Amino acid sequence: MNVKDIAQDFNIYIFSQDVDLGVDVKLNLKNRNYQVDLFSNHDDLLTQFSLNPSHIVILDIASLIIPVHDMFERLLKISNEVRILIISPPSNLTDLASYSDYNMYGAFSKNDEHVALYVCNACDLITESLYRLYQNEHVLELYQSEKKDHEDATVILEKERASTAVRPYQIRISEYKSCQSKEELLDVFYKQAETQSWVYLKFIPTIETFISVSNHQVPEYWVEGLSYKVPASNKGFMDQIFQGVLPESFERYLIQKFNVKQIKFIPLIIKNQVEGLMISTQDIS
Repeated sequence: MNVKDIAQDFNIYIFSQDVDLGVDVKLNLKNRNYQVDLFSNHDDLLTQFSLNPSHIVILDIASLIIPVHDMFERLLKISNEVRILIISPPSNLTDLASYSDYNMYGAFSKNDEHVALYVCNACDLITESLYRLYQNEHVLELYQSEKKDHEDATVILEKERASTAVRPYQIRISEYKSCQSKEELLDVFYKQAETQSWVYLKFIPTIETFISVSNHQVPEYWVEGLSYKVPASNKGFMDQIFQGVLPESFERYLIQKFNVKQIKFIPLIIKNQVEGLMISTQDIS
């Protein structure tokens, strides 16, 4: 990874009253494409940090007029994600070891002639680490989001699969085949088309009459006394039903009985004989 490619997305604040050191570090970081601000007053640093927390803070502790631990506490109180680098007189380096638990990611001797370079290299390592962390967090967020979308889609799909409108025909047919009686078959039919209103008219061959014997989601007065005798004069009555045509006289009777404008029907045929009719006043897809 070339850190220069991502450095412009990272902010670094430098605190130092040593003009030569502060400017040297700032220019080195600027040359690496970082966004850098240099502060000589710690109150100005804290004010800006509270408004816009940086990713890294570089502290020249020889310039501090407050204890180091106070500065750490103030920074971490604003943002506990900040990474802190220390530039210190050599005599204080040993005492700074305990600050590694408080987001201190490196301490460098102020007397080292290459301190600016070492600090900048440390910034590169921190930046690369943060970038990979943010990438992983982004990937995790995407994964969690996609996982939720998948779970939501699965729930919707299961509901749709349970819907009679899209359930596979093989499943629906197998449910019909498992029926032990004509009554059970009708119950399955009502369940398969539960949003429809239905009246089942059973055909009694001995008296050549259709009689209401079952219904689903229809007013009771629709089925009270509902029956229709096939006219003896209409020799092609059953042939019309076989062809999917409701004879005109039968349709007229049902429309008047239900006080509706249309009648739809599905014949129930067993062994090439009309067993009965499923009647609906709604459109059937």
